Amino acid sequence: MTKKTLNLSRRLLILFILIILNVVNANLFAQTESTKKNEQAPKIGDHKWTITLNGASTLMWNELTEEYGEPLSKYFREGQHGWAGGLMLTRKFGRAFNVNLQYMGGFFQGHKDTWSDGTAADVGFKSNFHDINLNLEFDILNFFNKKDRRFFAPFIMGGVGYGFSNSKASVYSTGTEIASAKTSYLEIPWGFGLRSDITDNISLRFEYSIHSVMNDLADGYKAISSTENDIFTFATIGVSYKIRQKVKKKKMELEIEEQSMGDDSAIAAIEVAKPVFKLTITSNTPTSMYPNDTTDIVININKGDIDGEAKIQQSLPDGFIVIAKENDGAEFNFENQILTYNWNELPSKNNISIHYQLISNAVEEKPQNITGVLFYNQDDSDKIKQFNKTINIVQASPAVVTETELKDSETAVAVAVKPKGNVIYRVQVYAVYGGTTSSRLLEKRLKLKYEVKQSYDGKYAKYTSGEFSTYEEAYEYKQQLRNSTVRGAFVVGYYDGERKKDIKEVIALEKGTTVAAVVNPVAKAGIEYRIQILATKRDLSINDVRRITGTTKSFNKVQHNSLYKYEIGHYKLYSEAKAVLKEVRKNVSDAYIVKYTDGVRK
Repeated sequence: MTKKTLNLSRRLLILFILIILNVVNANLFAQTESTKKNEQAPKIGDHKWTITLNGASTLMWNELTEEYGEPLSKYFREGQHGWAGGLMLTRKFGRAFNVNLQYMGGFFQGHKDTWSDGTAADVGFKSNFHDINLNLEFDILNFFNKKDRRFFAPFIMGGVGYGFSNSKASVYSTGTEIASAKTSYLEIPWGFGLRSDITDNISLRFEYSIHSVMNDLADGYKAISSTENDIFTFATIGVSYKIRQKVKKKKMELEIEEQSMGDDSAIAAIEVAKPVFKLTITSNTPTSMYPNDTTDIVININKGDIDGEAKIQQSLPDGFIVIAKENDGAEFNFENQILTYNWNELPSKNNISIHYQLISNAVEEKPQNITGVLFYNQDDSDKIKQFNKTINIVQASPAVVTETELKDSETAVAVAVKPKGNVIYRVQVYAVYGGTTSSRLLEKRLKLKYEVKQSYDGKYAKYTSGEFSTYEEAYEYKQQLRNSTVRGAFVVGYYDGERKKDIKEVIALEKGTTVAAVVNPVAKAGIEYRIQILATKRDLSINDVRRITGTTKSFNKVQHNSLYKYEIGHYKLYSEAKAVLKEVRKNVSDAYIVKYTDGVRK
């Protein structure tokens, strides 16, 4: 192939990629409408196989074809292109990949009037060929959003092939044969194209492919000075038919209901259609939280016989932070306040459970709505199920101190809290995960009247403004900020320079009120606590676990819910595990305590 031809092919490919990017962008915005339409559309069976009848215009690029200013103008020159036809069988694999087995048979032809040195050539050729290719095809839009039917579906393809040609070269003006060759060859095909679905079963297919041949005899002629192998192209139009599976009708259970029919005690049997299964989603989302509070959320899905791809997506208001715990085989992501669990294939079990930690880091004091959606596929139709929750964010009252959380048989008594250290309050105005920002820039941008201080909590850099000896003063400053530049500001408390997670504890220290305290803890038979530091899909070595977590403590490895989990310690009392957890979290910020009963993890 000449440089002009290569350059033109590159330009066509770049143009094709630009068109695809624009279509992908528009397609992502149209996903919601697409889902609604799919729900309303009649149900049709899925398809794995497609058969396509192809016709193509063929071009050969070799020493016996004339060069023109624009190489593709050969398609419109007499005697410079041929024709071919064939059949293609396609097998679908997953959402975006297809494998094609294609046969094409036909002829190439061309002629050359003048050699490169200006002398007359008057040479032509004609090659009859049979060609078989095995190609891998990538459906670009289905990679982003699975959809069975599209009006515009661009793809790229590549593979390997084998062909046979019977070629003759001749004097073009007289037809006198000057050379001939019968040859077989290996080839590398690649190209791009577009599928347009006309109906659920019938599609039009447009493809442009380039085939690099591993010899120089496909045209029956080899020049003495030739160093390049032959190349040919197909510009193909095809009609495809999707071979669909029959739709299986959902079985219904029949319930017999007895009804009294008067004094003669006659019984009538009434058949009532009743669905075998109804998909349900439940969660333990609390109705209220405090600012900078933490809670564990568990979402349970009773999916029944639904399988294939699925995705849970929750939209969280600004200020909430999520830390993954149990994914049940899903890929977890939390970005731009969107929480996502994505399954390429749902687990086979009927009940699925996912578990994460929710932190109200800088959330405004008011009811906060969390919208949730489960996307799934049933009977070849995309469906959604919504589950929405509301959490009321309330500020801790200076007069209220709750009891310390107790576990098992640990008991509590009311004891007087006598502050021995310094209690101060600050107002948190900003937080950055995995990085930092300038305190001085924050102070200017948010128009704060007090100095901004930076501190670290795990992977978070947190920024506070002001320093107050009473909660009432800090609360008043917080309200000023919320009414001006920092809507999510909230009060945090420190005791002897250490930030406390529970503002109620600091208020109790300031006021000298009583709080619940654990005394005389007694271990309960069969109960044990451990600290989980890591969970992975594959088995890790001791060195890998230490490198990832940074821990130097001894740990155990267990298998639980199809994951390898790494745990520290065997503690009989929850208070013992909690004391060690504080030290462990210096390296593993998302470590947490798990409970075992008679050796079984709960």
